[in-house]
Amino acid sequence: MYRYTRSIIALILVITLFSGFAFIQEDAEESGRAVTCLSNVFETGSILQDRNEDNVIDFVNTKIILPVNPSESEVVSAANIAARLGYETSGINMGLAKKSGILESGYDLPVIVIGRHEQMPVHDEKTILAPGQGEISLIRPDDIFQYGGIWIRGKDETGLLEAAKYFSGRFPEIWSLKGKKLSDLNSGIKKYLDENELIFKDQFLSALTVDAVSPGLTKAEFAIETGSTDESEKILEALNRENEDVNKDEKKLKSSELVLKDLHKLIIVLTSPEKTVRKIILPDKSWDTKSVTSSMKKSYPDFTLSDLYSIKGLFKDTNKDMVPDEMNAVFYVNGLAETEAVVDLGARIGLETAGIRLPVFLPAGEDDYPEKSGFPIVYGVDNYQINRQIEAGRLFGLSEYDSEGFIQFLPKAFNEKNGVIIGGSNGSGLDEVTDYLSGRFPYLWEYGKGNFKLKDVEEDVDEFFKAKNSSGQIVTSLYKIEEWLARLEGKDLESIDIELAAKDTPAGLKEFILDLIKDKYPGIVAGVDLYKTGYGNGKEIFKEDFIIPWEVDEFWKMFREDALPALNSGSHGRILVCVSESPEIRERIREQIVREIIRNGADPDNFEITVLCAYKQGYSWLHDSVLPKIRKMDVGSMEITFHSLKDSDEIKWQTIHSNTRWLQEIYPIDAVLARELGISDSLITFRSTAESDPIYKIKVYDRKGKTVFTGSFNPTYNVRPFFDLFPEYESVRVTTGWCNVEIDGDILIDK
Repeated sequence: MYRYTRSIIALILVITLFSGFAFIQEDAEESGRAVTCLSNVFETGSILQDRNEDNVIDFVNTKIILPVNPSESEVVSAANIAARLGYETSGINMGLAKKSGILESGYDLPVIVIGRHEQMPVHDEKTILAPGQGEISLIRPDDIFQYGGIWIRGKDETGLLEAAKYFSGRFPEIWSLKGKKLSDLNSGIKKYLDENELIFKDQFLSALTVDAVSPGLTKAEFAIETGSTDESEKILEALNRENEDVNKDEKKLKSSELVLKDLHKLIIVLTSPEKTVRKIILPDKSWDTKSVTSSMKKSYPDFTLSDLYSIKGLFKDTNKDMVPDEMNAVFYVNGLAETEAVVDLGARIGLETAGIRLPVFLPAGEDDYPEKSGFPIVYGVDNYQINRQIEAGRLFGLSEYDSEGFIQFLPKAFNEKNGVIIGGSNGSGLDEVTDYLSGRFPYLWEYGKGNFKLKDVEEDVDEFFKAKNSSGQIVTSLYKIEEWLARLEGKDLESIDIELAAKDTPAGLKEFILDLIKDKYPGIVAGVDLYKTGYGNGKEIFKEDFIIPWEVDEFWKMFREDALPALNSGSHGRILVCVSESPEIRERIREQIVREIIRNGADPDNFEITVLCAYKQGYSWLHDSVLPKIRKMDVGSMEITFHSLKDSDEIKWQTIHSNTRWLQEIYPIDAVLARELGISDSLITFRSTAESDPIYKIKVYDRKGKTVFTGSFNPTYNVRPFFDLFPEYESVRVTTGWCNVEIDGDILIDK
């Protein structure tokens, strides 16, 4: 039944599209800053942006530019880079790729240019690549590329794929993922220039070269711009000095020390208004760089297509936290028909997982063993593996119509290993199914909560064939009725009575069954009775109406009866109200309290009035009470102390608990306070304590370390059984609404 259901889904997923795909994130008009150095490409602000300022990347601000007629290697390179960009962000727009010839107008965002383009500059002979080599170079901002970008190219297809592989899989590390970064190279050169008191206008990493047969970073070009030839010559003179000329007591960097591990050659490009000079620097000894390969265990899961983007499908959850963090699938791309839609598919794949092995996409030739590198996903039109599956009669999604594409799970089709095929009747059909997979899947059409998913179709089909839903029950019953009527043929019958019970019985069903009987036995006395199944058969068996009083009404009743009568003109005190209401309602409550105090002859300035959210009281206290008091202070840092429940004896035999329960309740207050106060969230620290009173304490320091504010707070909560029917099983702490009123030293309300 399981595979039968999957075959049905494979037939359903034949896609004909007539409109664009769904965006995962709405666009916004914000260009960010230009790309000015290769070492900071993946830093926040240029290509990767945090548009809601919560310290999480949520927008990819770039276009991947392909040639007008891209090769498969160029498209594969772009897809792997898109997968890396998707991995780096929590939100992305589809439509990353763009084909472009000679540009008539400029780009108003950073770009990633793939392959050869007429508008790109021709390199001079000093930067000509050898066969198998690829280059990642910086595009400086100009009239066409207004925010700069990156150009990834190769001497040949192999070199291009190697450059894209490095950029998508290792960048910004020099080589090892736990080794030195390109930013270390940048800071090392800056330190060298400063130590030698050398003058320059600008310095940046401008180009990287990799080689398909030589592990490590083959070459890095670092540009230093000066204001004069004299300044350039002083830098060149310093770089040319013998190492022993350096005063070792000063512990200055030697020029050879600038060539970090696994970087085989560093070229310093000195540019002044008059001329450009190149200085080659080699390491003291050649690096023994290893070509590291992944040791990831291969798997070939058996799944239904609705689980494609889940830990039951293409992804794994290695640490059992229900978050996809590993993927060992490989897309074999061949017969693209010059489509760039696969680039968005790469972005979607990267977006879905917290861990990924790159490259994900590989160009495929006549590979008879695609399963060797991982779970095989064959992608394209009229390619070798697809034609083999057609010959074997395994494909269901083939169509003679244009603009139709399909995706199908194939059990044991690749040398007894499972795999997936994504194809189309032509390039247009492949584009359409790819757009669907990248922008709409797993929804049937519109992407977003509340819309129908592919899983809904699966469940309906499953329930239909198991006769669990009304349509399945009725179809099964009609089949049985026709079978029974056929068995009765030739018998002398006076009457036939049929009773049919189903979850629902649609209008016209009774007449339809009567027609079946009369077609077989004209003139016979026939009767049909229909019944609905299900608990109670739709009859009301219990009803109870009750009114839940509004907590705000209960507060006003207590406040007006027990607190207001005690006020006089000289009264002072504190009023704390906790209600599970919106900020707007809480503010109206506070304003009404002020009016009632005035109406009763007292001065509201003599009262500390606080109205908090009962749901997350700790967060509300810090945001609604503390933040307004410190907003105008010169805040440098702060420490928030919370009560840890470790070793707490408040609840005996507790098994359902978290030691950091009170810390969790104030999430994400550090990000919010940092944004509102204009400080880094790293300056807001949390410390646990076994002390239970108070539950929260805060100390705020100015930029000189002096304490400028302190405060404390105890949330109100009840300890109650987790299950009322089984009170001995477990107890929990539940924060509740509360009112505490103290007037002239007397606590009048505390409940």
